[in-house]
Amino acid sequence: MHEPADPFALHLKPAFSKAVYRTARQYRQNGRTLFHALIQDGEEPALYPFAYHFIESRQAGKTSSDSTGLPSRWDSESILQALTLQESTFPPITATLAQLRDALVQVQPVLLTEPCWLRNILQTATNQAPAAIALSAVYASSGAMAASDKAFQALLLNAGLEIPDPCSSAFARNETIDSRFFDFAALQLALGQFPRVFFPEILGFTVAWCDSRSLLEGLANDPPELTIYLQRRRNRLPSAKPIAIDAIRDYLARFESGKTTLWQRITAGFDLYRKHFERCERRLRDRLENPETAAQAAAKMFTEKAQGACGHHRHVRLEGRSLDDWFAEQPFDGKGFLAALHRSAYINRQNPAASPLLKLFEFEGPMFGVLTEADRDCLKYWLSGEDAGFEEVPCPGETPPETDWLPAEGGDDTPAFGNMNRRELYYYLVNAELYPDVLPAARRLVERVLRAAGRFSRLPFANYTHQAFTNHIDTLYRREMQAYEPLAEKPRLSRRAYVWGIEQLAPAILADGCWLQHASRLEFTAYAAIGASLSKIYDDETGNGTEAQNHPVIYRRLLDSLHIDLPPIHDPAFCHHPGFIDSAFDIPAYLLAISQFPASFLPELLGLNLAIELSGLGRIYLRLAEELEFWGIDPKIVKVHTSIDNLASGHAALAGNAIRHYLDQIATGQGETAKNAHWRRIYRGYCSLATAGRTFKIALAVRYLCKPFQGRCSGRHFFVRRSGQNA
Repeated sequence: MHEPADPFALHLKPAFSKAVYRTARQYRQNGRTLFHALIQDGEEPALYPFAYHFIESRQAGKTSSDSTGLPSRWDSESILQALTLQESTFPPITATLAQLRDALVQVQPVLLTEPCWLRNILQTATNQAPAAIALSAVYASSGAMAASDKAFQALLLNAGLEIPDPCSSAFARNETIDSRFFDFAALQLALGQFPRVFFPEILGFTVAWCDSRSLLEGLANDPPELTIYLQRRRNRLPSAKPIAIDAIRDYLARFESGKTTLWQRITAGFDLYRKHFERCERRLRDRLENPETAAQAAAKMFTEKAQGACGHHRHVRLEGRSLDDWFAEQPFDGKGFLAALHRSAYINRQNPAASPLLKLFEFEGPMFGVLTEADRDCLKYWLSGEDAGFEEVPCPGETPPETDWLPAEGGDDTPAFGNMNRRELYYYLVNAELYPDVLPAARRLVERVLRAAGRFSRLPFANYTHQAFTNHIDTLYRREMQAYEPLAEKPRLSRRAYVWGIEQLAPAILADGCWLQHASRLEFTAYAAIGASLSKIYDDETGNGTEAQNHPVIYRRLLDSLHIDLPPIHDPAFCHHPGFIDSAFDIPAYLLAISQFPASFLPELLGLNLAIELSGLGRIYLRLAEELEFWGIDPKIVKVHTSIDNLASGHAALAGNAIRHYLDQIATGQGETAKNAHWRRIYRGYCSLATAGRTFKIALAVRYLCKPFQGRCSGRHFFVRRSGQNA
C-alpha cells in the first residue's frame, strides 16, 4: 500500500476490480447513458471505470495543438499567452425565435453541467493543496453557472421552454438534443469523478472554459434575457482565469523534473475542451444555417412517440404492416413512415387541414391527449408543405455509433475492504477516487453505526413540528451556555495531555468538513437547495478559497507549532502513524464513509451535521479555548468553530434550517406519517456521532489515566517529536 506524497502526483491511476468492471459493462456505452448515470447520484462504484475509460477514449490519439507548445518561461504571463483560444471566425447569425428555442434546447446539457468538473476538486485528500483551494474558489464564484442561474432560467421561460430536469431519464433520452452535446456534458461530469487522476487535464480544461465564449454567443438581435445571461457570464469568467493560471504555475513549480510531461497533459485538457466546444458550436451553427424542415420535425416527433405507442396499434395497418410493427422497428424509419402516411387515406391532399389524421388527436378522437399542442402544430406544418411525404428525410436524431470504450477484459486485485480495521479503511476512504471498490464497505460501516445509534437513541418528541424542534435546540443550547464557567485556576489536564489529545484528533480535524464533501451531488436533485446549504458549510470549513481560513490548514499549523510531525493525510503512513490510538479513526472513518452517499443517507447526514455543528457551541469549546491559551497553545481552531458554528446565522443555524426545509418537502410530497419517519432517521443520524465516538471517548480517558505508566515502561517519553515523518 503506497501513495505518493503529493495528492496530485503525476501518475495517479485508479484501481477497479473485475466485479466492478462486469457491472460497468452493463451500461450502454454512449454519452447519454453516462450523462444520466453520473448526474443521477454518483454512488455506484461501477460508474468510476465507466467514466474513467470514457475520458481516456476521448483523449486517445489526441495531441496538443501547435498553439500550445512549451511556454518560454514558467511564469503566469507566459502560461497565459500559451493557453489562449483563438477568436471564433463564425459570423453572427440573426436567429428567429424558433431557432433560439432550438439552440437553447441543444445547449442545455452542456450549460447545466458547467463547471461541474471542479465540484470535487477540494476533497479530503486535497483539502490543504493550494491549487485545489484556489480552484474551489473558481467553482464557488461561478455560482454553479446555469444550473441555479436565474438569468438562464428566465431565458428559457421567456422562449417558451420549461426548466428541464437533467436528472430524469427522459432528458437524457430526448432525441431532439444532438448527441454531441450529451458527449460534451458527460465529459464535464466524468472529469469531476477524478479530480486527482486528471488534475493536469482539468487545469487546462478550466482555462479553456474561462477563455471560451458561450455556445449562445453570435446570435444577432439578442433578446434582452439572452443579453443578460451572456453579460453575467462575461462578468464572471475573466476573474476566474487568472486564478486557474496561477494554479498551473504553482502546480508546475512542485514538479521540477516532470514539467514537460505535466505541460503536455495540461494542454491536452485545454484542447479537449476546445475540440468538444468547437464540435458543438459547429453543430449548432449547422442547425441555425440549415433550419430543420417540416418533414424532419415531424419525423423526429414520431420517433419520440414510437416507443410509447408500440403495443397499442396492432390492428391498425399502414401499407400492409401494423403500426406496432412500424413503431417497434429499431431504429425507427422516419422517412419511410412519413412517406407511407402521406400516401394513405389519413391525409387529405386537397385540404390538408381537414385530414382524418388530425381528427384522431382531437377531443373524443381515439388518440386525444397523445400529442401536445406543439406536436399538433408540428403535424399541421408538415401537412401544409408541398410534397411533404416525399422529401428526403434523414433518420431523425442522427447520432454517432456507440463506442465500446470499456476494455473487454480487465480488473485489478483490490484489497479485501470488508476485513479492514478503521485505520486502513480511513486511508482508502480518503483515497476513494483511486479505490472505488471501497464504497460497499463504506456503506456497510454507515449502516452498522446507524443501527447501533438507533438502538441507543430515544426521540425527544415523536411527532415533528418546527416549534418542537426549535424548542429542543434552544434547550440544548441554553443548557450548554448555563453550564459554562470561565477558567479561574490552573486546568486539570496538563499541557502534555493537551498536546497528546491534539495529536489524537488529527485524523478527524485534518479531514474537517469531510462528511459534506459530496453534498454538491444533490445539485440536480429535488433537494438542490438543501445541498446548497450543506455545500456552503463545507466551503466555510475549507476556507472559501482562502488558505488561511481553511480549517485543516489551521490545524496542520497547530500541529507544526507543537512539533507533531505527521505525514500527509492521503499517505498510508498517516494511518499507520504509531502515535495514534486505534479508535482515533472511528469517527473520521464514519464521516468519510457517509460522505460518499449524500442521496441515500440524506436525512441521517442532516442529523449528523446538526450534531457536529452544535458540538462547537457552549461550555466545552469556550472552556477549551481558555485552557489552551493558559498552556500557550494556539486556540485558533477552537475559536474559529465557536464563531462560525453560531446558532444565529452560522453553521448550526444552517444545519437546523436544512432539516426544516427537508421535512417540509417530505410532508408536502409524502404526508405527515412520512415526515415523522424521516424525522426518526434524522435523529438517528444526530445520535450517530456519539455512537461512532463512544470507543474513542473511553480510550481517551483510559489513556490519559495510564499515560505516565506507559511512558515509563516504553523507555521513552510519549510526546517527543518523531523523526522521519514529513508533513
